[in-house]
Amino acid sequence: MAQVGLLTLSHGVPAGPQAMQHPVNVFVKEYLEGLGLPVPYVHDYCQIPGRLQPAIDQLTAQGVDTIAVVFLYPTSTNREIQNPRAELGFADPPQGWKFPFHPVKTDARLLLGRTLGTHPLLVDILEERLRAVSTDPANEVAHFIIHGDQTYPSHALHEQKSEELAQLLRRRGIWAEVTWSTFYPEPNTEQVCRAILERTGKKIVATTTMLEDTYFNQEKLPAGLFALPAGSYAFNPAPLLPHPAFRSYLLFCLAETLREHGLDDLVPEEARGNWCARPDCKLNADPRVHREERPLACLTVDCGWPR
Repeated sequence: MAQVGLLTLSHGVPAGPQAMQHPVNVFVKEYLEGLGLPVPYVHDYCQIPGRLQPAIDQLTAQGVDTIAVVFLYPTSTNREIQNPRAELGFADPPQGWKFPFHPVKTDARLLLGRTLGTHPLLVDILEERLRAVSTDPANEVAHFIIHGDQTYPSHALHEQKSEELAQLLRRRGIWAEVTWSTFYPEPNTEQVCRAILERTGKKIVATTTMLEDTYFNQEKLPAGLFALPAGSYAFNPAPLLPHPAFRSYLLFCLAETLREHGLDDLVPEEARGNWCARPDCKLNADPRVHREERPLACLTVDCGWPR
């Protein structure tokens, strides 16, 4: 039987030759690889050139011949994902890309999973981040900020997954409303939040959807909030990591990717509870539908999964 491994990739901080010593990169890699998954596992970075080959080699050196590759990156088709996808053989190199191109060579079978998009476990993290700055949920508007994308269909996918996340959080019935915005394009965070304040008169409690703790979640994404009147909002800059829900999320990603490629028998026993068994569950969607366009079951079916 094939030996399965998991490779996850996030943006990373591209801090020149010393990038792998950057505290954020060190923390994320060590944190994720220390979660004790039931298969060989490596985490590495999209935006640090040349990192994919050693990551693949690290897995194959452990006897892995089937690798599920999951981008822990906002749902998008922009060039920052296109380049590493092409290096792994999943796509053609993007035209006009100015950064170094390092195609991976391996005899292992590589399976592409879905990007970081919508999942109840991710909503668990958003709920916790928002609760940390919330004092009167019934009279507050919960709001999360995503990076956004200037191009289509990338921007459309960002919008779809953001609205799915909002739907999941609304179903929990905690805040008066749940809204979201993008850093770009327009309407951006400041424009959206000013309209919310004018329409509702309620305080906004906000957070971001960034995986890693960088200037994006600390400064760039919340810049629109900072332009709002003092006292009209509260902001939690904490990224998605660290959070205990992430281990279960990685098991879900592994199981979904293997099942999508007809490799149910390779799903580790611990990961087998990470999908809904109902026949009408959208997790069992037609595989011809692009994975990024598939909503999860809990958007359309009250199946109780994964709770």
